[in-house]
This record gives sequence, C-alpha cells and structure tokens, in this order.
Amino acid sequence: TGHTDVVSSIEFGPEKYNLLTASWDGSSRIWDISTGMMLQKFRANTRALHVAIFFPDGKKIATAGDDRMIRIYDAQTGKLTLSLAGHQAEITSLKISTDGKTLLSYSLDGVLKCWNLEKGKEFYEHIHINESEWMARTPDGFFNATGQARTSIHFVNGLEIYSPEQFF
Repeated sequence: TGHTDVVSSIEFGPEKYNLLTASWDGSSRIWDISTGMMLQKFRANTRALHVAIFFPDGKKIATAGDDRMIRIYDAQTGKLTLSLAGHQAEITSLKISTDGKTLLSYSLDGVLKCWNLEKGKEFYEHIHINESEWMARTPDGFFNATGQARTSIHFVNGLEIYSPEQFF
C-alpha cells in the first residue's frame, strides 16, 4: 500500500532502480521502480515529513519534517541509527556530502545547520536574515556576521541582552 497523504519528496537511489519518498502521512518509503513494490517503510512520527534523501552509498537514508528532527535510518533494516535536533521550525531541505560524513539541513526558522554525522553533532549554523545579510555561529559561541546583521541579532543570557557589536 502507498502513502495516505501528500508525497512531499521523491528521489532516485544511487543505483537508479529504487525511489525514496517522504509524505505528509509521517512516513518515508523505498520503492522498487521495476515492480512498484514497497521495499521498506520508515515511520518516525505522526507529523508530516517534507524531505527524505539517500546517502551516497545507498545504505542509509535521512528524513526530516514538521517535528524539527532529522532521523537517519539503515536503508535495509529500517532501524533508526541517529536522531539530530536543533531547529526551531519544520525542516524543509536536507543535503548530504559525497563522503556521507556531513549533512546540511534548512528549516523555516531561516537557519542552515551543518552536522558532523560521525560525531552526531552540529558544528556550524548559518542564519539567513535577508538577501545579503547573514550570521554564522558555532556551538562553541564563535560567530561572524555581515555588518547589518550585527545590528539585527542579539544574544540573550538569562535576563541580559547583548548586541554582537559589543564583541567587536
């Protein structure tokens, strides 16, 4: 049986004989193109999925959607191998590096996050403010920003508010 709601993402597998789909029904599925048969189903939650991608070697997949979580599964067994959290809004895009070690995720919170998959941790985020203004930050607190972005973003620590300009 197929998805029960909108299919939001579709991608060929690395070998080109499988398709990976994601749906608003909260599931992702791998399909055999020649037979139309479902080979594997991944069900993470009851909230909509917006994207599902194969890793370059085809051995894993990554999914993301409304629940703001990235989930990585073994493509053969369907077993969840890693969960990544950090976005403040639904995730709409994922891209994996050719070596399968770095994952990019973009969310409606306007943040692009870079993840080290070997460590299972975020190592960088790029905050998009408008067409020409941005700020980059590491989990360790290091950052860089365009001039105008420095006046648009503030850091909060408890009840204290700090402008990035204070650090330059």
